[in-house]
Amino acid sequence: RFAPQRAKFAEGIDPQNQTSTFDVSYVNDCEGREWPEEAKSAFDFAVSIWSTLLESSIPIRIRANWTALGGNTLGSAGPTLLFTLTGDGVEPNTFYTIAQASAMLGEDLVSQNSVEFDVRVNMNCDFASWYYGLDANPGFNQIDMVTVLLHEIGHGIGFIGSMSGNNDTQSADWGLSDPPLPIIYDQFTLDGDFQNLIDPSAYFNGSSLLYQAVTGQ
Repeated sequence: RFAPQRAKFAEGIDPQNQTSTFDVSYVNDCEGREWPEEAKSAFDFAVSIWSTLLESSIPIRIRANWTALGGNTLGSAGPTLLFTLTGDGVEPNTFYTIAQASAMLGEDLVSQNSVEFDVRVNMNCDFASWYYGLDANPGFNQIDMVTVLLHEIGHGIGFIGSMSGNNDTQSADWGLSDPPLPIIYDQFTLDGDFQNLIDPSAYFNGSSLLYQAVTGQ
């Protein structure tokens, strides 16, 4: 069902529709093997889609690692830094990713801090079944790289939470730092009754009840 929309993007992005810009640095960390040009094209295509969905006056810098991740792991990604913000329109005592914070403040937080990128993306160079096409039409047993990249880049931008479940103890918790603070994504995680999962009056942090909620029970 996504193929028609992807086909429109594949015809080319109108620069007037771009509300953000990306700067991707391709890093080869795969025992001498380099990013395939088709994979770079898929990456560029994925960020061109994101560029029409995000609004930021600050370039979003991505370190794209072509690296061995083992097994059938496709990729991973995350922000380089998290920030708490103050002022109108922000959630207090809540972490925002560096790309989010830069966009909201209108400040280049990468240049102000000891990092070179907003986002790190790792893609598995050993995975043998990548489909590099831009048309959302992978073959049998192939994995569409653009789809995976859209997902992973989203994590680095800010679609990422701190919720974690422990299968051994049958408990779940959330938060970073001490005392635990949520990531902004956590603020919008709801159960089937639309109850916020980080609301202490509904779910005790570290409880089995929270584990049941996050595992769909």
